[in-house]
Amino acid sequence: MSKKIDVKGTACPMAVMQTMKVLKSMEKDEILEVHSDDVAFEANIRSMCSNTGHILFSLENKVTYWEAIIKKGT
Repeated sequence: MSKKIDVKGTACPMAVMQTMKVLKSMEKDEILEVHSDDVAFEANIRSMCSNTGHILFSLENKVTYWEAIIKKGT
């Protein structure tokens, strides 16, 4: 199962905190797609994934927002 959240309009660190909250509710190996338009999101989501064991499959600049695909880790 996969989930999708849109945190556009939410500044970091709240965008990452909302992402973490959703990931916490998911099962290991589920996929989460996140959309954010915050300029700090790129660096913050990379850091969050490396520090928490989640896998950042992709992080793409879609011109008006960032799209992150994250696999829930342990």
